[in-house]
Amino acid sequence: MSCHSTGLAVLYKLDREQRINDRELKRLTMAGWSAVDETFATTTAGTEVWQWKLFSVAVKKGSVELPPAGGVRGDQLLFIFK
Repeated sequence: MSCHSTGLAVLYKLDREQRINDRELKRLTMAGWSAVDETFATTTAGTEVWQWKLFSVAVKKGSVELPPAGGVRGDQLLFIFK
């Protein structure tokens, strides 16, 4: 069965306020997500500055069961399927 990579973008900072702490980021890696050193951007609302951290995990083709997002709030996550 073939594997694909699934991405997770975490809203790390909004303007200068850190939204996710280092403990939450570590829980992501402990749950099986790997940090990715890539650039990611979205459109923003007005003058807000959004900073993202990217993670990935290998998934098998077919039904997807993703590892938990380490307790990170859902409104700060974007799942990316390729």
